[in-house]
Amino acid sequence: MAKQKQRSGAISKSADGRVKAFEPTQEQRRLVQQLAGIGCTEGELRETIDWHRPDGLPISLPTLRRHFRNELNKGRALAHMKVKKSLFEQIQAGSVASTIFYLKTQCGWKETVAVENSGPNGAPLSSAPVFYLPVKDQPAGDAVLRMPPALADRTDTRQALPRTTSPSR
Repeated sequence: MAKQKQRSGAISKSADGRVKAFEPTQEQRRLVQQLAGIGCTEGELRETIDWHRPDGLPISLPTLRRHFRNELNKGRALAHMKVKKSLFEQIQAGSVASTIFYLKTQCGWKETVAVENSGPNGAPLSSAPVFYLPVKDQPAGDAVLRMPPALADRTDTRQALPRTTSPSR
């Protein structure tokens, strides 16, 4: 014989001693639909609604889903419909931000940023370090791309490339 789980509080029983089935009220149905519509989770619904149980405990999740499936679905659908209607009204009124949001979420649009990493004139990047050094024969704002002398003898025939602007620091 399996040991039965002990519950605190009194359980509602019929005259013949059987446990009564949960019977939702119209007020509970209305409240579940409203709260589901504003985004309350099923756990929050269980804990906040007065289920009129003698032991004061919340109903189980399976009981909530079994007795309130229509209210849960309808509440969420009505809330989504109201938000979509409001968004569409803003789009029709000329809201650029709302239009962009709608295009991204409903039409598959996206913003992309292309970043290309390449060397001078589209050549591949050099793996050697590059330094900007001032050149004595040029005016003070101009800089030339040069290799330090210690590294220059280890490289091939790379030459300094004149820069049109000085590097930012």
